[in-house]
Amino acid sequence: MIPIGLSSIIALAVFLERYLFLKKVENSNSFLLSEINPLVSKNDFEKIDHICDQSQDLLSSRIIKSLIINSKLNKTEAKSILNEEIDREFHKIESKIPILGTIASVAPLLGLLGTVLGMIDALQSMETNLQLSNLKGGTDFLHGIWTALITTAAGLFVAIPSLTAYNYLVNKANYFMSNITNQLNTIADLIFLDKN
Repeated sequence: MIPIGLSSIIALAVFLERYLFLKKVENSNSFLLSEINPLVSKNDFEKIDHICDQSQDLLSSRIIKSLIINSKLNKTEAKSILNEEIDREFHKIESKIPILGTIASVAPLLGLLGTVLGMIDALQSMETNLQLSNLKGGTDFLHGIWTALITTAAGLFVAIPSLTAYNYLVNKANYFMSNITNQLNTIADLIFLDKN
């Protein structure tokens, strides 16, 4: 029960942190965009750039700053850069969320493991009591049941860390691919900088 209790506390903490973070990002970015939208129609890129510099920690400001920097490009190129910037920023938004997926997958297994371990303990006690009473047929039956439960428990002992490791590696691989893609895009930008 302790691992399940800890899992629920961690899940709640991750949920609250991500929820509050996303609300903050949503609100602050909405405010920033409401400030910038009128300036875009006036082509006041200097003022937009200044506002973005003052709001560097906001997702929108970093993306908009990139668009301003690349404003001399054609629409297709600008859209491509915009998508790249969004992909870069999306990883920051998505971080920590896989922890919830892992907990959601592992918690039922922890519960099943607890059930199996409890059944093993109960059946071993029953077998011991039946042995003391010299009821041979009952002990063979109970021995078979708790042997099967031990096998199930062993499988769960393997499944729980395996599932956790799987989710960790999937997240790590996605992060790695995101970084590599960003680095390759940066290199491509440098190579083709003079070839507009």
